[in-house]
Amino acid sequence: MDFVTVTFDNELANQLLHNKVDEFARETGEAINIQQYDWDTIRRELVNVGIYKQGADVAETGSTWLESLVAMDALIPFDQKAIERLGGKQSFFPAIWQNVSRAHDQEIWGVPFRADVRLIFFWKDMFESADIDTEKSFASSEAMKNALQVLTDKGVKSPWGIPTARSQNTVYNIASWIWESGGQFTSQDGKRVEITSHSTWRGIRNYFDFFKFIPQEKSVYSDGEISELFARRKISATMTGPWLLNYLRTANLPESTIEQVGVALPPGPAFVGGGVLVMWRHTRLPRKAFELIRHLSDKEFQMDFCKSTGLLPVLQDLWNDEFLNTNKYMPMFLKGIQSGRGLPPIPLWGMIEERLTNEFGAIWSDIYSTPKPMKPETIDGILAKHLEPLDVRLNMALRG
Repeated sequence: MDFVTVTFDNELANQLLHNKVDEFARETGEAINIQQYDWDTIRRELVNVGIYKQGADVAETGSTWLESLVAMDALIPFDQKAIERLGGKQSFFPAIWQNVSRAHDQEIWGVPFRADVRLIFFWKDMFESADIDTEKSFASSEAMKNALQVLTDKGVKSPWGIPTARSQNTVYNIASWIWESGGQFTSQDGKRVEITSHSTWRGIRNYFDFFKFIPQEKSVYSDGEISELFARRKISATMTGPWLLNYLRTANLPESTIEQVGVALPPGPAFVGGGVLVMWRHTRLPRKAFELIRHLSDKEFQMDFCKSTGLLPVLQDLWNDEFLNTNKYMPMFLKGIQSGRGLPPIPLWGMIEERLTNEFGAIWSDIYSTPKPMKPETIDGILAKHLEPLDVRLNMALRG
């Protein structure tokens, strides 16, 4: 039996996963072949499995990719009895469960495995030395802008850092700004996109309006480069997932420095995603495929594995007082999951996300190539150039 998942930079995470799968193999007599890919290549591999109907029996997929695989008729749904054996719907956080359920039917297409929540990470000492109240400075886009302007006036060259290269993380980050403005990526029924609606446009505009606070040395900053700039304290704040803390430790920052990291909720509801375990329709071993998923859902393994990968447990009862006290950031991560949202579970979301990723990257490119200082109407023109044609194309695709 084949299991496709991501490759982990953390050797402990890889060892924990292999040990758990080997344990299952010994108990069942079923040999398991683990195939690992990085996040940049695993999506293409999963699509190929779905197209050619061969390869993996079980896979971990990104939560926002699930609907695309469902639309390809590539997955086996989980019935109510199977979900109850995993603890039932009530075992999972609502925002996490939203990623595997569909509003228009009762079928469940995946099992939440690891949770991701996008929050603001910042250097507390930088904000405190500028007399900025960090309890209030991230409460809204306007409050953030004011706080970052204070840091700029105090001589901080680049107080804000986010990816400006083509990155799916831009979609996940920008969701909070859209939701803060009362916007949505799509209509409730999923039959049209709303990226040019007044509320959604305002959220997107607010997100890109922070460009003046981010590094200007070059135009393309990858996710990894932004993490490195934060670790080197070249930026004061960024938006990313909980794995940043693991990154800071692997960057050999002393604990006394890491203690200066603060975490805050973003201006709007946080994006909640993560990894989801699925069973492929072509598998000849559906019962053993389900049992492998159940084996990987073991609570003790979940706790250790999530900690090692820098993501978070999906089961609510794991978030007890003992776990919340493992480090000071856990209560804020919990707030993010409890108040956050997933992205719309509609059949063509994978296509929408891919095209948004491309256009957001192109918008950053245009912003950086425009002479500065840039007038407010200039950024509106850049957004219109990319988003208005995209809105038309996506709505044509949704209408079929």
